[in-house]
Amino acid sequence: MNKIFLSFPSKASTLFFLISSICLFPAFTTHIHAATSNTCTTAVGTVAPGQPTPGCNAPSSTNPGPSGGGGPAGPCQQAPVPPGDIRGAILSRWGITLNLPQNQLQWAWKEFYSIDCTGFLQDLRGTLVNSWSNGYAQQFSCPGGSGEYGPTDVMFSNQWVGEFMGAILVHELTHVWQFCSQRGEANLLQIPAAYSGERGLTKYSRRECPNFAPGFDRIYHEDQADTIALYLNPNVGELTCGNGAPNPFLGGRHPLHRGVAQRGLGR
Repeated sequence: MNKIFLSFPSKASTLFFLISSICLFPAFTTHIHAATSNTCTTAVGTVAPGQPTPGCNAPSSTNPGPSGGGGPAGPCQQAPVPPGDIRGAILSRWGITLNLPQNQLQWAWKEFYSIDCTGFLQDLRGTLVNSWSNGYAQQFSCPGGSGEYGPTDVMFSNQWVGEFMGAILVHELTHVWQFCSQRGEANLLQIPAAYSGERGLTKYSRRECPNFAPGFDRIYHEDQADTIALYLNPNVGELTCGNGAPNPFLGGRHPLHRGVAQRGLGR
C-alpha cells in the first residue's frame, strides 16, 4: 500500500489528507497489460485503527472486464438549478447512481454538467457509488459486477466538499474508467509516452511526496487519474501532496498530458 499527503482549501482552514493509490498494471514496461484485478482503493484521510486497510481486492470472476462506451456525449454547460431529487435526476440523465449526502450531490450535479460533452460519464453508465464515513474511497467492481459490498462499484467518503470533491469524484471514476471501459483502457496506453516526455503530471505520480508515493507499478494509473480530473477541473490544484500547488495545466504546461486528456475525452 502506498500513501501520500494531500491537501485542499476549505472555508475554515487548509486540511491535510492521506491518499493511497489504486491497484494498477505493471508500469515500467513498453506495453501495459491487462489488469490482474479491477477492484482498488484510494484513501483520503487518516485510516483509523480498526478500519480496513486500503488496498486492492483479489481478482474476481464476478467483476466484468472493460466494456464499450455508454452512448453519445451531451453538451458541456453550466448546470441548471438542481431539482429536488438530484440523485434521481443524475440517474435519469447519466445512468450513474450516486447515493451521497445532499451537499455532495449538489457539487456532483455541477461537475457532471460541466463535463457532459466529453463522453466520460456515458462510458460509466451503470456505475453505483455509495457513501461511507471513512476517509477514503474504494472501488469494488465494474458496473454490473459484484464485490464485497454487492453491486456497489465505489464507496466514496462523505468528508469532501466543494470543487475539490468534484475533482476527487472524477479521479475515482477515472479508476473505474481504466478498468471497466475500453476507451479508458485505450487512453491509459497513451500515458507512458507523456510520462516519459514530461515526467508525471503531479508530485504524487512523480513519486515526490516526502513520505508516501505510489509504487513503480502504479504511477501510470495515478497519472491518468490526475490527468483527467485536473484537465476537467482547471480551477482545482494538485489533489495529492502538492500542498496548494496550482493546477498543473495552467499556463500551457504539460502539453503531452493535455493531449492525452483531449484525445481520450474527445475535446
